[in-house]
Amino acid sequence: MAKKKTTVCIVGTGMIAGVHAAGYNRCENVDLKIYNRTRSKAEKFAQQYQVSEIIDTVDEVCERKDIDGLDICLTHDLHLEICEKAFAAGKNVLLEKPMANDLEEADKIIAAADKAGKILAVNENFRFEPAIIKAKEIMDAGDIGKPFMIMINDLYWMAELTTVNPAYKWRRKLEGNAGGVLFDRGVHNAAVLNYLGGEVETVYGTCMNPQKYWEGDETSVIVATHKNGIVTNYTQSWNTLGLPEWDQPRFLIFGTEGSIIDNSNHRIGGHYCYEVGSLRVTSRKNKKYAGRVTSHEFLAGKTWLEDIWHQEVPNNMLEDMVRRGTEWFVEDEFEDYDVYHASVDDFVKAIRGEKAPHVSGKDARGDVAVVFAAYESDKTNSVVKLSDM
Repeated sequence: MAKKKTTVCIVGTGMIAGVHAAGYNRCENVDLKIYNRTRSKAEKFAQQYQVSEIIDTVDEVCERKDIDGLDICLTHDLHLEICEKAFAAGKNVLLEKPMANDLEEADKIIAAADKAGKILAVNENFRFEPAIIKAKEIMDAGDIGKPFMIMINDLYWMAELTTVNPAYKWRRKLEGNAGGVLFDRGVHNAAVLNYLGGEVETVYGTCMNPQKYWEGDETSVIVATHKNGIVTNYTQSWNTLGLPEWDQPRFLIFGTEGSIIDNSNHRIGGHYCYEVGSLRVTSRKNKKYAGRVTSHEFLAGKTWLEDIWHQEVPNNMLEDMVRRGTEWFVEDEFEDYDVYHASVDDFVKAIRGEKAPHVSGKDARGDVAVVFAAYESDKTNSVVKLSDM
């Protein structure tokens, strides 16, 4: 017996809506519809993707009994109003990141979903990256011992580039937005911070706007402490001329028995320079990740230390000093993987009752809470407790 089709209506036709539509086009038994207040844009969108129908009003989208879910791809300031309308009508919702312009709005969206008993999923695509999920699995398995420090980097010469892309025009303004690059882009890395490090306890942040391509912040530095004792240092800047994104690890995780480091030379997927393609894992507990020791590096290190210290250094310590991790490649386990397809497919499966959403409203609230805490910390020059947010 064939599965009943799941019907989803995308609300909005901007850049991200097209990415979502391409993801739905790869899903089985999905009937895709589109709404945009400008019909000509909806018609152009429908020609480009496998869309069965153009719907003319949001009210009709919510009233239609055959529509199971709304995929909301609108600006952040419109999220609350349409989410409340959709949930009141008994619809499930996939919401683009960041979920809201403040935590009060986020709480209202979550409350509306809970009251209706419907699914609220948030398209935080970094939480779907296979390398990030794999890193979390390795951490949870205890292979690197007790994790104590995470470093997250997003350094790129991107702020100026956004001035020539129409899709960024509204995003660079503070009207309708809660912040600048840290809010728009940085919520992705806040999601990584939360997913890998666990619940955040405190945030100290400094936010800057050195070149003013955006009305809000362009560069931010954050130190977050997690309830489990991990400390994360997160640097976000789109002002770093001369340092391409692929010349640096996106994230590094250090534990008492090993480490997990993004191999910046291998990036994949639609994001290319942003999406991690492989990890270098080193473990003193799991032989699978023992890594290798290069003889010339070992001998050079041995000579250097013993010449300076004038004493013999144990070989096992020297080996650990120069040990290179074991490479793990995304394509080996996730051939033709796309985070946006994974996200919309996850939403479809949640509608069908096959699973809970991978990124819940509560998860997404935690991500924007880190950003808002950084802004508050910068404003007050103080450490901000997440429990006070």
